[in-house]
Order: sequence, then C-alpha cells, then structure tokens
Amino acid sequence: HTEPCHALLDTASQIYDQNILRYIPLEKCYSRLTELSMTTKTPLKLLEVEASKIVLKDKEMDHEATVQSSYQALESFKRRGLALDFAGIMSFSKHDRYVQMLFSHLNRDPPAGYNRCSVSQLLAADRAAWCSLIEVNTKPRPDAAGVLALDSKLEEALKSYEVSFTLLPVASKP
Repeated sequence: HTEPCHALLDTASQIYDQNILRYIPLEKCYSRLTELSMTTKTPLKLLEVEASKIVLKDKEMDHEATVQSSYQALESFKRRGLALDFAGIMSFSKHDRYVQMLFSHLNRDPPAGYNRCSVSQLLAADRAAWCSLIEVNTKPRPDAAGVLALDSKLEEALKSYEVSFTLLPVASKP
C-alpha cells in the first residue's frame, strides 16, 4: 500500500524534467496496488482529429483516490514523499518531517468553544504551502551545490502566516 503508482512517479519525474514546481494533490497519490486493480481488461479508445486526420488513441484513465480520514491522508503523503524522493526533488526524510509537523496539529487541544483541526484543514494547509512555493518560483531541481530547495523551503512555508491561518481551530457551533 505504500508503493506509489507509476502515474505518480511519472508526475514527479515530469516536474523534475520541466524544472517547474507543481502541486500534486493527495487524491492523485494512490498506491500501485490501486493502479493495478483499476486497469480495465478492454482498453478504451478515443477518436480525435489532428491536422485533418482522424487518429485512434488510447484513452487515459484519470483516477483519483478519496482522502477523507487521517490514515488515508498519511498514506497518501507517504507515497507522495517517496515519489518526490524518486524524482530527486526532495528527500523522503525531509518530506516525512514536514508531514509530522503538519499532523501535529491534529493532536493539539483547542481552546474552549473550538473544534480540533480537521483533516480537510491539513489538506488545505498542504495546498497553501505548495502554492506559496510556486508563487515565489521555487525550482524543484537541486542547485549547483546539490542542495534540494524543497528540503528547507517546504517546512518554512508551513510556518508562514498564510499557511498557519488554515490550521487554526474553528469555532464550534452552539
């Protein structure tokens, strides 16, 4: 269940090859076992018109796994970390530390009248952290010294005001 699907490995490799950072949502971080089970026995074909010619192409299956529980999120994070490490974008240990920092918010006791941080808030914070890195044009490839930018900058992004704001406890309804 922890082995990333080939589609996820391909996405991470594309990010490295293009040297343009993109957010990989956890819904796209499903396992190789899921990928194998969803392959259809009969390949789907698609007719397209290209340059005044009709072309028969294989239709790509676009699968998304639902992430609702903290366990599903943790497994998806693990697979994404492995894919990023595979592509040479970020070390798995640094990604794992980032995930641990993110999940530590689930265990914090909220003030009276507030709810605990939810999994959906964790996912929003993850997206906000990645978006802040994309906005400042962080490059996924290592620099000339071989240092991976995401190893330090993703953790810094998690500590930023914009991202921290998404992790605040929400007032409970009376």
